[in-house]
Amino acid sequence: MIHLIGTKEKLGIEFSILDNKNLTGNAKIWVGNAFFGTNEDVIFLKGYLLNGLKELLNARVIDSPIFQTFSNYKLKNIFYYLKHNLDCKKEAINTYPYLIHFGTFTDDYIVFAFSYQNSIYILWKIINKHSIFKDIQASKKGIHLFKTSKEELQVIISQLEIFLENQLKD
Repeated sequence: MIHLIGTKEKLGIEFSILDNKNLTGNAKIWVGNAFFGTNEDVIFLKGYLLNGLKELLNARVIDSPIFQTFSNYKLKNIFYYLKHNLDCKKEAINTYPYLIHFGTFTDDYIVFAFSYQNSIYILWKIINKHSIFKDIQASKKGIHLFKTSKEELQVIISQLEIFLENQLKD
């Protein structure tokens, strides 16, 4: 059975549980009618999915000058800045803290998140154009950008935590 917390149009988690005892299953994260993740890979829902969502919620604050520079042009260009500076030796420029790890079901993506003025910005792109997963093969390959409030993301996380805890009781 496929479950959906939230909505695909705004912010949502689509998942199925294959093993109630170990809380393993499949998941996609929907943001603005686009998704990252795959329903074709088995993951630990409490580990990979829930912890990745918490990483998003705790996204690092981006410096105002960096945000303002990119928002004056095209905010999606910040993706290239973040990707280019992942391994920068200068700590002040290194962007690794903005990289979000969800585990194996997002291995075909690069996902960044940052916080700015009580909003969370999520940027992602498929980096494996030859994915073995059909749902990823059929996805748009461009850069995606989504903005949400911390409160909205917290509601989704709380609902998922409650759902998973109830599964353990059954």
